[in-house]
Amino acid sequence: MAVWMAGTPDGRTVVGDARDEAEARQMIEREQSRESVVWNEAQQKWRWTLVADSGKTHHGWEDTKPKAHLAIALAKNPNPVAHRLLSGRLRWEK
Repeated sequence: MAVWMAGTPDGRTVVGDARDEAEARQMIEREQSRESVVWNEAQQKWRWTLVADSGKTHHGWEDTKPKAHLAIALAKNPNPVAHRLLSGRLRWEK
């Protein structure tokens, strides 16, 4: 069991616990970059969200957790070829 505490870009302090140090590091990175991938029972899909430092929100739905993480990676660093493969799956908002 690992307990962790980290500061976020918006000045908040977040605390949590994880099974091990590797999971704790992932949780800290997720909090600091403000990204998440969560299972939605009602939709039976993975909901992913990324809030960029500029305040712009990127979010969407995917069938598998790896695809959701890929969508976050593409939102962070858009690649025109890969973006076309996911066309219509990404939603951009201010």
